[in-house]
Amino acid sequence: MYRTVSRSVLQVALAVATTILAVPAALGIIGLHPHAAPIPVNAPIPVSPSPAPLSPTPTLPSEPSAEVRRAVAYVSAREGIPPTNLAIVNEFEHQSAPLGRSFQAVTLLDQQQGGRFFEVLVDLATGQVEDRAAVEAAEQQVLRARYGKLQPPLYQRLQAIQDEDRITVTIWVAAEPGKDLSKAQATAFAALAARYPQAAAAMERGGKPMDVADRKLAGQIYREYVEILDAEVTRRIQPLVQTLESQGFAVRTAPGLPAVTVSLPKRAILDMAPREDIGVIHLAEGEVHLLLDSAVPTNRAPAVWSRGIEGTGVDIAILEPDNVDFTGDCGGGGTNCFRHPGPTRAGVMGEYYHATLVTSAAAGDHTAYRGMAYDAAVMSAGMQGTERQDGIDALVWALDNGAEVINASIGWCPASSQMDIIDRAFDHYARARFRMVVAAAGNNDFGCPYDYVDSPAKGWNVLAVGAYDDRGDSGWSNDLMAEWSC
Repeated sequence: MYRTVSRSVLQVALAVATTILAVPAALGIIGLHPHAAPIPVNAPIPVSPSPAPLSPTPTLPSEPSAEVRRAVAYVSAREGIPPTNLAIVNEFEHQSAPLGRSFQAVTLLDQQQGGRFFEVLVDLATGQVEDRAAVEAAEQQVLRARYGKLQPPLYQRLQAIQDEDRITVTIWVAAEPGKDLSKAQATAFAALAARYPQAAAAMERGGKPMDVADRKLAGQIYREYVEILDAEVTRRIQPLVQTLESQGFAVRTAPGLPAVTVSLPKRAILDMAPREDIGVIHLAEGEVHLLLDSAVPTNRAPAVWSRGIEGTGVDIAILEPDNVDFTGDCGGGGTNCFRHPGPTRAGVMGEYYHATLVTSAAAGDHTAYRGMAYDAAVMSAGMQGTERQDGIDALVWALDNGAEVINASIGWCPASSQMDIIDRAFDHYARARFRMVVAAAGNNDFGCPYDYVDSPAKGWNVLAVGAYDDRGDSGWSNDLMAEWSC
């Protein structure tokens, strides 16, 4: 007997998906990145009857805005690219407070020449088209002329205190000419390529030194890469650290970060600002804020709740190698509190933070920071190993236990745009069981240093979800795709 998916289930599924978008710290994380090769397929595998093309070609809207037409004409003339080869990736309004100008930001993709992106800004008053980098440079010039090396909030704060009043700041140490991060990375890559033939081969393939098949070696190369960069940063900040410590100030630093945090009197800040090795001085005071109260309004959840749709009667499975903590204290800002905890399948990692954070954002019932579908029942579908089959087994267990929505904030990294066996398996179960399967698109990090969507998110009937930066507010006009999201 077939069971249809109700409208409320679909709405909860979308709520789970948009939660992943809005809370990257909790949900965009890929909990598993085995570098195993795709499993060979010896038996026929069911596929969607009408599969989507693997490389869909974006096209311009039928009636692009005047600003988009200007952007296309500008890039086409400058780069010698036929307008039909330029696809609109994104456009939004950008207000430049330092320049007192309003722009339409347009991102274009060259579909024919290696997937190059072009970012331009179109002045809404004059129609003039400018490169985004040039506008940002102009903004920085205005800010530097107005505030010097002080961050504007710090500048404003200093106006209200006395010379001997102390304030905590973080000082960003400027790079020497020709020694910025890209140069430091190039130097590190060259050193690693000379040290490891496998790293050199990876770079010849267009990758990074740590993009090697041997996971242990990849980890070793990555650690050495970090050590090289950290050593360069230590050298870079050392003169400033020594100066501050010689004056009796206690400094705090972080490995690999070219910055120094210190509590200084106003007079010392102003005296130190002209140093050539100082790039910018930031105000470093203020308490951290939990952000789910921003993410939920961003995703319009209250509008759904107001219609009585809170996830009631829907079963969500969180598929992870770790398990949800269903017993933790919900008070004092805790996030692991749930109205309807369901069954648990033991995971290879035991109870761990990742699955709990994912579940909290999906269905947590904290009084101040509710999850998207806070009245849904949640089960913990733990993977009992790290192989693809372990993921499939956990999915089947969740389905057999009544899960209507399955969220997998995990991924395998086959380093290809082609569907993997885990993609096909998840696609098959989504179609065969009439269930919503949601999977993280992946993070472009050391675990998976490619721009390809991870698996199982490539399944045709799997809802793949990336991550965006909501800028801490519920408006959409300033949202951007997170730079680390696949």
